[in-house]
Amino acid sequence: MKPDLLGAYRIPYAYRIPEYGSADSAEQFEFICKYSPYHNVDVDAEYPSVMFITGDSDTRVAPLHARKMTALLQAQKGHESPILLLYDTEMGHSGGRRVSKNIQELTDENSFLFKQPGKNSIP
Repeated sequence: MKPDLLGAYRIPYAYRIPEYGSADSAEQFEFICKYSPYHNVDVDAEYPSVMFITGDSDTRVAPLHARKMTALLQAQKGHESPILLLYDTEMGHSGGRRVSKNIQELTDENSFLFKQPGKNSIP
């Protein structure tokens, strides 16, 4: 990834698919750590603005992954770009949300993106 190319990222749902391997296996764990975003955070890097999105209704990925990554990036000293977590009890992969919730999520995401400085800003 080249975080310096964008002013912000939109990562709505990070999939954890069994084909990636299992952290319960010592052999697979070492391989997984090489591509794990969480385990490869560079504490000296200045990351662009990020909004992680998750919720209690996610049946595929535990919300704790987004919470942990948000906290890790927010804890970096000297980091000035906002690192946010958009969290709602009705969000997730399960679908079936009210239209008003979908509208609210898109409004929150677009508001975040439009507010960010950089190459993707809309005046």
